[in-house]
Amino acid sequence: MSLIDERLLQGQETRRVRPPHMLYVTDLTHPCRQQIHHKVTEDRPFELETLRIFQAGTLLEDYWINILAKKKNIVILSTQVPAYQSITVNGETWEIHGRVDILAQHDNGWLVAHEVKSTKSTYYIRKEGQPKEDHVAQLQFYLNALAIDHGQVDYLDKTALLEGRGPIDHSFPITRSKKAMKDILSLAEQVIRALQSGELPPTNPGAWNRKVCDYCNYRDLCVKEAT
Repeated sequence: MSLIDERLLQGQETRRVRPPHMLYVTDLTHPCRQQIHHKVTEDRPFELETLRIFQAGTLLEDYWINILAKKKNIVILSTQVPAYQSITVNGETWEIHGRVDILAQHDNGWLVAHEVKSTKSTYYIRKEGQPKEDHVAQLQFYLNALAIDHGQVDYLDKTALLEGRGPIDHSFPITRSKKAMKDILSLAEQVIRALQSGELPPTNPGAWNRKVCDYCNYRDLCVKEAT
């Protein structure tokens, strides 16, 4: 086994255990609501292939932070900034947690929360001309939890970087929406009620997607349920 694979597996063995009554914002913004239920009720280690993909993304995102730090019109104030929101459902208080990748001061005076996403390709994102809905929802949670009005989703194209063709980075500015936060909390309440009752939440439209399901750690459970 390679040294990198050994390190990835060792890191997973010492990963933080999810505390009770806690959701991560990435749970709630995931396209499949049933995966949220499985992640909370059954803690599973990631497959080595998935760990490799995560690590490659982390390395590229760290490099992006170094690039932004060298721009004259941006001052990075902090990275991995904690953000959380509490919600009470049926007498139980739950917390929704997340971390802002980059908190920066731009030269126009704005405080901007950056959500950095590495992806295999930015082709479809550039074609649509807008960021993915789940990434916007994640950033909206941070903006509302920290009372920041401006954010930015930064996409990094791993394939373009490795092959030397096409644009590598693409960014979208986002403005805080209080309605978006209400939608996230509404979904959180639905998920929590399902967890309290022991029943799976209803499948959301568009959840059955090969790109989503292929990398899901709980796809075998869905196969059983579908059967």
